[in-house]
Amino acid sequence: MTPDFTDNCQAMLLLCGHFGKLNGPIPQLSTSEYNKLAGWLRDANMQPADLLDESVRTRFLNDTTTVEFANRIHTLMSRGFALTTALEQWSQRGIWAISRANPDYPKRLKDNLRLLATPILFGVGDLSLATREGIAVAGSRNASEDAFHYARALGEEAARNDLTIITGGARGVDQAAMWGAFEEHGRAVGVLHSGLEAAAVKRDHRESIAEGRLLLISPFHPGAGFSAGNAMSRNKVIYALSTAAVIVQSDIKGGTWGGANEVLKHRWVPLFVRESEDPGNQRLIKLGGKALPGQNIQHDLNLLFAEPQGSDKTDDSQPSSPDPSTVRLTTANQSLPLTNRPGIDKPESKVSQEAACPDPGPKTASPEASRDTVPAQEKPSASNDPWTDHFLPALLDCLEQSKTASEVAELLQISKKTVDQWLKRAVSEGTVVKTRNPIRFLRKPRDLDLLS
Repeated sequence: MTPDFTDNCQAMLLLCGHFGKLNGPIPQLSTSEYNKLAGWLRDANMQPADLLDESVRTRFLNDTTTVEFANRIHTLMSRGFALTTALEQWSQRGIWAISRANPDYPKRLKDNLRLLATPILFGVGDLSLATREGIAVAGSRNASEDAFHYARALGEEAARNDLTIITGGARGVDQAAMWGAFEEHGRAVGVLHSGLEAAAVKRDHRESIAEGRLLLISPFHPGAGFSAGNAMSRNKVIYALSTAAVIVQSDIKGGTWGGANEVLKHRWVPLFVRESEDPGNQRLIKLGGKALPGQNIQHDLNLLFAEPQGSDKTDDSQPSSPDPSTVRLTTANQSLPLTNRPGIDKPESKVSQEAACPDPGPKTASPEASRDTVPAQEKPSASNDPWTDHFLPALLDCLEQSKTASEVAELLQISKKTVDQWLKRAVSEGTVVKTRNPIRFLRKPRDLDLLS
């Protein structure tokens, strides 16, 4: 399953997305900043998609926040060209994006992390793999031989029991567990902290992705480079997607250790630890991790599911405020940038809702029940042709004076390969004139446009 690109996703990407060289000088919203904005939207009975309309956005921000923050929102929402360019580049690699406001966003991830759940999730592959029962497997990159073989055997046994392996995709324990799953024609989810663009086109990934056995996802933009902070931050996504977690090998420092302690603190899922002489493993068991004997994989797997999965959240869990996506818009239809959709989606009528689900009688809704309400299905954003709306106008603006392809690429801060494709199309359509000796490009004179 590939998620639909919705108006809410478009708005949230503009607010929170990073677009590489085209990102602009204004920093995008952090998760905590977006949560604050989402709360204001909820209080105003609005959705992120409403901010795509400049007049609606202006009225809302004038009544809600400071001039400084409002100006920042306006600037971020004006990055339509950067977003469209990024979407084209991502789509060439099969990369999709889904927002937290989309009902197809992984429910287990949202239920466990609540407001810590990333507003935008990027991925390549079948999103439904993130909704299946799965085991998070973590351990050292420099795994011992015993740890490597145990991780691989665990992956194989999980596949035989129709369980998905969820890891960070790193060398060592992570990859051993994924290889084991693939050996038995099983499934795996790799949660990456960087390099999704590069990983999406790796030859050894493409076959598994095409067969629906591998999903690569990341809470960070597809072109993100390595960051120790991102590496630690993505750990919670690995665990929150799972039904249970297994620590195969850990030191008393580093990413595996930090992630395991985070699970023990927040109790997102039960944490199991392979019994071994590794100091981190022994310490994690003392801190509350459940010991796995490690002698018989089938026995260990049975222990993972011998008790009800999941647990109550600790008091420091995030507030259970509903996402603004659970509140449907009641304002008039608006014309939205980058789309030609005639209006914001409305919920089903009362008649259709009652027909689908007969009234069981009066109820008193609790705040917790409100949080868990599933929003009405969003419709895909019916965007106009990106070439006509964004790429061609930007190209023509650059070519008021003749330029080489390299000069255009530098001016627009995109790859020369992309510019070459645009110029070839514009020349064939007659909107750009190509000169030779030297080869340069010029917008077709406007008086010729009038005569054509």
